[in-house]
Amino acid sequence: MGSRRVSATAGRRLAVSVAGALTIAAGLFAVPAAAETIEVPIAETTAVGTPGSSVALGSAEVAEDLQGRSCEVSIVVKNQSSDHPGNVVVVTSGDSQISVAEVEDVAFTTTTGGGTLTLGPTIDVSVTLGTDDRSSLGSNLSVTCEPLPAAPPPPSVEGDPKYTG
Repeated sequence: MGSRRVSATAGRRLAVSVAGALTIAAGLFAVPAAAETIEVPIAETTAVGTPGSSVALGSAEVAEDLQGRSCEVSIVVKNQSSDHPGNVVVVTSGDSQISVAEVEDVAFTTTTGGGTLTLGPTIDVSVTLGTDDRSSLGSNLSVTCEPLPAAPPPPSVEGDPKYTG
């Protein structure tokens, strides 16, 4: 059998067709969007007030596209060398709130907690003081919002023009 020649024009068409097919395939198998995480900085601090009062610990703004979404909160509270029984860390956003209790009942302990929070314009973290008048905790707080599922393509409508070429 003899060798076959492909014209330069046909070769370019083939390359363009392969590149187009790969682009379409890449769109069909797109990598899902990553989760978005908001970190709320809470420095180790001593807060003083009356028992039952609330003392602000930290706050973070929420991007507009995340407001109204239900997201997972993870909090790690580190108690220092003192005991402050009954203290509760409260995380609030819009009308939604979660609480982590007994965060300073025992010295040198770490308490973890979390839950689902529906986000408003800010995330606010406070401590509600227990039976004494102070708190001396440090904390790491993160809020993770999973990406929304991709919207399905619109359904075809009977009578749409179809290519028959």
